[in-house]
Amino acid sequence: MLCGDPDAGPRPKVPAYDVSTNFLEHSIRLNDLLVALLQSSDRRIPSVARARLRWIPSDSARLPWQGYEQRTGHVKRVIQPDAILEIPGLQRRFFLECEMGTQSIVSANPNKHGATWNKLQRYDSFIRSYADAECTITHYEEAFPDRWAAELLFLVHSPVRRDHVNQAIEKAKSSWAAHLFQAEP
Repeated sequence: MLCGDPDAGPRPKVPAYDVSTNFLEHSIRLNDLLVALLQSSDRRIPSVARARLRWIPSDSARLPWQGYEQRTGHVKRVIQPDAILEIPGLQRRFFLECEMGTQSIVSANPNKHGATWNKLQRYDSFIRSYADAECTITHYEEAFPDRWAAELLFLVHSPVRRDHVNQAIEKAKSSWAAHLFQAEP
């Protein structure tokens, strides 16, 4: 929804069941970020709030696409960011992932990947892989034809978690042939 615009779109869905404490903490962190973005008491300081922003919550941010795996062929995939922050005046889109520390960043087992590593790989595939046989449009461009710059942001709870996520980002970046989006902690 576009902040400040009451007719901007659907309202967030109310859960039909009791939610866990982890989910509540996760939601509170995201809401704290949104409130912080909307607050600015000093008009001399540029703020995201004055740039007008659009906040798309997780339940409205489902991004399906089809990937390809050599072993299995076409595979349906989905990215569901914790939120999407769009700043129309800057033509920027941020995919937000709130890392609460409940899942592994990378796995100690060389045959498995951690949750954060898997997210990085899925976002890279969504941003870079083509949706058509002629290789003219990516899955990202198909979902967002405005072609705004996209960035992946991880919200973390501690400096240690930040450092570990940064290490995973650097490792992932080195494995990608091209960098069509930024990944920032």
